[in-house]
Amino acid sequence: MTSNTVSPGDGAGQVYVDVVGVTKSFGANQVLKGVDLQVQAGECVVLLGASGSGKTTLLRSVAALETPDAGSIRVVSHQLDFGSAGKRTHGEKELRAFRSDTGMVFQQYNLFPHLTVLENMTVAPRHVHGTGKAEAEAAAVKLLARVGLADKAGSYPLQLSGGQQQRVAIARALALNPRVMLFDEVTSALDPQLVEEVENVIQQLACDGMTMLLVTHELSFARAVADRIVFMSNGIVLETGTPAQILDNPAHEETRRFVKRAQRV
Repeated sequence: MTSNTVSPGDGAGQVYVDVVGVTKSFGANQVLKGVDLQVQAGECVVLLGASGSGKTTLLRSVAALETPDAGSIRVVSHQLDFGSAGKRTHGEKELRAFRSDTGMVFQQYNLFPHLTVLENMTVAPRHVHGTGKAEAEAAAVKLLARVGLADKAGSYPLQLSGGQQQRVAIARALALNPRVMLFDEVTSALDPQLVEEVENVIQQLACDGMTMLLVTHELSFARAVADRIVFMSNGIVLETGTPAQILDNPAHEETRRFVKRAQRV
């Protein structure tokens, strides 16, 4: 199995995600207004901001699940261009190649209820990459151990807690050996007592050098996992900095108000 971590000479210092001038509207509502963002190999970047600020739309654009109106997005070696300077639509082959560098985990687990955990883990490697059954299962078992679920390979999703299902979803995304992991509020649907086990897995990925871009509303988690926090407001990047800069000494009044409100929740 290919390593999911950054080691010396393996992408270190490279920009793995490069978003340039990305705009996106839904009808009359312009959600992204010329966003620029870079994520370096091995870096964990957290997107913060109020509901409607554009965080999830940006994340989904990086995953090629939304089509921007203008700008460009590069993930590792694959780039998509949009608008008058590029293309508004892309072929399925081009999109598959672009998506091959990313793994995305959503708020909902989206596991197949009729398949065991091991079967959920091996569907994509076998059908997308053509991996043999034995090889896919061996890799899946290692990944389940990595997220603390080695004993759940034969279980069905409904036999697992929400936190366990979300950890399976993370392991399933890792099974395709992405270079960049994307997380969209992955703890928001969990009971409070289950949040920590999922956050611990993501923190371990950060320690292992996985390149990550994630949306969260949990400030303590953002502080613990992020190398850099990007604060978005009204479709733009308002400010960016270390967790200490953004959470303890933000430059903008709007960021200060957001942090104070979030700390009271």
